[in-house]
Amino acid sequence: MLPRIVACVVVGWALAGCSADSDSQRNYGHGGSSAAGASGGGGGTLDSGTTVPEADTPDTLSVNPEASTDVFVPDGDSCLKTSAAAEPFPLDMYVMMDQSGSMSMPVNLMQPLGETQWGAVKKAFVGFLNDPATPTGMSMGIQYFPLPIAPWEPLECSSETDCASGSICVKLDNGKHCVAKCTSDANCPAVSECMSFDDGNGGTLKFCSNDSCDVSAYATPEVPIAPIPSVNAEILASLNAHSPLTMTPSAPALEGAIQYARSWATQHPGHTTIVIFATDGQPTACSKAAFPINEVKSIAAAGVNGSPSIRTFVIGVLSAGAGPLGNSLHEDAKAGGTNQALIVQVNQDMTAQFKAALEAIRGAFMQCEFQVPNPGIPMDYDEVNVVYTAPNGEKFPVYYVGSLADCDPNMGGWFYDTDPKIAEPTKILLCPQSCQFMQAHSGSIDIEIGCKTITPPK
Repeated sequence: MLPRIVACVVVGWALAGCSADSDSQRNYGHGGSSAAGASGGGGGTLDSGTTVPEADTPDTLSVNPEASTDVFVPDGDSCLKTSAAAEPFPLDMYVMMDQSGSMSMPVNLMQPLGETQWGAVKKAFVGFLNDPATPTGMSMGIQYFPLPIAPWEPLECSSETDCASGSICVKLDNGKHCVAKCTSDANCPAVSECMSFDDGNGGTLKFCSNDSCDVSAYATPEVPIAPIPSVNAEILASLNAHSPLTMTPSAPALEGAIQYARSWATQHPGHTTIVIFATDGQPTACSKAAFPINEVKSIAAAGVNGSPSIRTFVIGVLSAGAGPLGNSLHEDAKAGGTNQALIVQVNQDMTAQFKAALEAIRGAFMQCEFQVPNPGIPMDYDEVNVVYTAPNGEKFPVYYVGSLADCDPNMGGWFYDTDPKIAEPTKILLCPQSCQFMQAHSGSIDIEIGCKTITPPK
């Protein structure tokens, strides 16, 4: 038998009586496999420029197989409630963009003089930011990695005779530059490191890197977070002023991004703040760890486990056959609370794929994190319900489960951002399974106040 709840007929904010009379009210928290973090819908390989399945009818999904008895609101035969469409939380995104030398590679290896990965990413940002369908309530800021310690232009050289004593002329991804010789990190500035390279003649070159390892540099945005579309022109001008440089200092870049995002989130408690970490390579600089990948994972985990919690969405720009790198990026995303990376395959559709990845991240939060409403009456957190309305107009309850850890793997559910017994919640979050269901099938969410909170049947 399908679960049965008290049906309340409500229009807008009007109050109405509730009566138990509907067998059609099923729970639709079910959404298949887990999606990104508490917001879902943010994982997978973008190989066709799309991340969300075609809309389907809700009755294609099963209900709780254990719900063999009717489920009634325990307040009795009637209750009074108020209802309104759920308001999504403002979403603030801090983008940490990889500008390492490998981003200068062509999108199509068969066309070496064609569009580069960097060019495709810029076009994707243009499409995302200038899309007239982009909803309000979003903000974005950006910084890049690596950042140079000193401007590259004064360091340019054609031979060693152009360099001062104690320096050598080294060919890097962004041209030839004068860099200081070293034997260890102790010979270099604190924010640098002593790098070793094959000189091409069987020997080794050691020099102080000009790529900054300074976390605070990456925690200082080139374009601070500001509302879209007012910030669009500034971000696009910033992208146009950059080009691929040298190495990939992933650890300090991600740590700095999380620092800035956490500071921003502390100052803007009514917003959801996330980090978008877009990269095309493994960490190659600024790490003292034996396995730099593990260091990046630890930094991502510290972000999601800290307060305020900052989740990291990873966009991986990968060529075909880059399986191990893809796996490591998935691990970074999982450690950062978003389940798996969004993988953009390097091919002719890369611009559309990267834009789709940004859309997927936006969509996950715009549909799956909602503000606790303020109906103008004292709040009783034991009398709040979340109701899903399918595209065909049918309404189904989403069960309250208490926390992310308590989300049912099949039925999903919802929870507050903090235990109401400890502190006043500000957010209502859908479980990954429920979020993924909504991403796949569309529909809408309403928050209802005044009837006893519905929990999963025992």
